[in-house]
Amino acid sequence: MGLKFITYRSEHVLSKGLNFAITPDTLLVEEFVVAIEKGCHKMEADKAESFRNDVLGVLSSAKCPQPNMNVQERKALFDLKKNQSILILPADKGRATVVVDKDDYEKKVSDMLGDRKTYEELKKDPTPIYKRKLMSVLTRLKDEDKISSDMYFHLYPTSEKIPQLYCLPKIHKKKMYPSDR
Repeated sequence: MGLKFITYRSEHVLSKGLNFAITPDTLLVEEFVVAIEKGCHKMEADKAESFRNDVLGVLSSAKCPQPNMNVQERKALFDLKKNQSILILPADKGRATVVVDKDDYEKKVSDMLGDRKTYEELKKDPTPIYKRKLMSVLTRLKDEDKISSDMYFHLYPTSEKIPQLYCLPKIHKKKMYPSDR
């Protein structure tokens, strides 16, 4: 099951875009209650109880919204989801949705990363080292009154999230991936 099995219905579902939200079949009351309880935990007791009662009133009369997909569209979406040979990605420009063969995509990404003139394999993550260097420079600049405390706290690194690789198909060019030169 590859790209040749993308049906008209699948294309129609994909044309709705990657940000399209499907209306739920049932209201997830438990999830609402858990979220409300988390919020109430930080409120004063009397306000929290009043808020709980208000939410209970709304939830008791709440109904699911009208479905925004028909049965065939839901089946097409299910078929797309279970098709392990494709990837559904946003295009690098515009708001287009692209369906690519997973094996081709992975090969092109591997080929691109295999270019040792452009990419280098690291033995370990250098992020903590760069964070320490940045903190040292910021502290020195603040101590020398070259930046304000506000600027210091604005620039201060608060996380060490490792950058992640992602490759988006280039649909505006003849060849779809950056490695296709």
